[in-house]
Amino acid sequence: MGGREPSEDELEAYQRAVCAAADAFAEFGEGQVGGFTLGDFKVTHYEDEGTTGEEIATADALRELVGTSLAFAGVR
Repeated sequence: MGGREPSEDELEAYQRAVCAAADAFAEFGEGQVGGFTLGDFKVTHYEDEGTTGEEIATADALRELVGTSLAFAGVR
């Protein structure tokens, strides 16, 4: 934050981003996304587009941080 206190809106956005990432990890895990299981029958990566749970969690978190300075990852 560059040495300044975050605003209430930024704190709320940060909390939403953490929750969105945790929800995505809970649903998808870290690895490849795709597949299903019915009893002993298992299909994995039936639509493998190279997407991982980590990528989904990152995208979900960044979506919550839009409009704040919290998503900036550049060089000063």
